[in-house]
Amino acid sequence: MTMHPSLARSLQPLRQAQNSGTARYADIPYDQKHTILDYFLSLNQRERCIRFGVAASDGYIYRYLAGVDWRYYCAFARRQDAGVLALVELVGDPETGWRRPELAISVAGTLDPEQVRAELLQIAFLAANARGAAEIIIYYEPAEDWVPALAAEFGGTIDGAKGIAVLPIGDDPAVCLSDADQALVPRCVR
Repeated sequence: MTMHPSLARSLQPLRQAQNSGTARYADIPYDQKHTILDYFLSLNQRERCIRFGVAASDGYIYRYLAGVDWRYYCAFARRQDAGVLALVELVGDPETGWRRPELAISVAGTLDPEQVRAELLQIAFLAANARGAAEIIIYYEPAEDWVPALAAEFGGTIDGAKGIAVLPIGDDPAVCLSDADQALVPRCVR
């Protein structure tokens, strides 16, 4: 599996989170899409604006999920007990497949949003790489200063006026994951 060296060196936080016993990372399969709906509906207005780019009403969220082409959609959650604390989504396209998926992330209900976001981004990059993505697109709001920082770290490009970041995936020399590191990656990624 090839990946950016920043991802390979940063699996330690995942190891710690997986061993915590209360919080865990998991893919959300199609038959559990109600979990995604419940999570989106639990977001407050500010969190909905960050995730959807608009003040998304409940109706908007229902329409969004009804329009998803589930063949090109993959979601991973940070779960605790029965609930979802954060969600990262990869959305491909029927015309281009997984070559340039969009990445969307929302982090709510956690005391350490930066750490959770970093861990979910690792999983998303691994999943995109496993699907053959050449790059990831992130649409972002000006207040999300972590996106330009991430693009700078990965050698991506930023269009600040449009709020679009493009990050390359898997263009560095192959980095092999150990069996222990592979076990940390949710089933859907592998």
